[in-house]
Amino acid sequence: IGFNFTFGGTSYTQFKASTNGWLTFNTAITTSNAFNDLTATVDRPIIAPLWDDLATNNAGSVSYLLSGTSPNRILTVQWDKMFWTFSGSTFAINFQVRLFETTNVLEFVYLRNGNQTANVTASASASIGLAGQCAGDFYSLADNSASPLVSKVTETNSINKKPANNQVYRWTPTSL
Repeated sequence: IGFNFTFGGTSYTQFKASTNGWLTFNTAITTSNAFNDLTATVDRPIIAPLWDDLATNNAGSVSYLLSGTSPNRILTVQWDKMFWTFSGSTFAINFQVRLFETTNVLEFVYLRNGNQTANVTASASASIGLAGQCAGDFYSLADNSASPLVSKVTETNSINKKPANNQVYRWTPTSL
């Protein structure tokens, strides 16, 4: 990470990212977890900006960048040129997770390619949210609107439309 980041009351210094649209601080995870489940998955904790069965385009990648100076650094993990459910001949979406040093704020940022539904099929079934250390400890967005409802009771894992261009979802430690 490049700095200590506190999530769910635990301080982390390392992360692992999957092409399936999630990252974790549990670097022992060896699966790709193509099938999203914020409520019960054993591979926790999970930060899920767009968790579904994704793949990179030939020119795509999952990469990261540490920017800024202490104590205000930002780790940006970017999913670039992602296919969503492997459909279409052009990539569907780019998105990022940003982790902020000192404040422990998380942001999800989205950049669509094309129109709202291009290259996303009815079989798309994404989750957007966070999963803590224990089963049942999660936050799930109900949809990908500008102001979605957030639930700790019901997971929505059926999102099949892209978030708006430049949509940002911000998670603060006081809102978790």
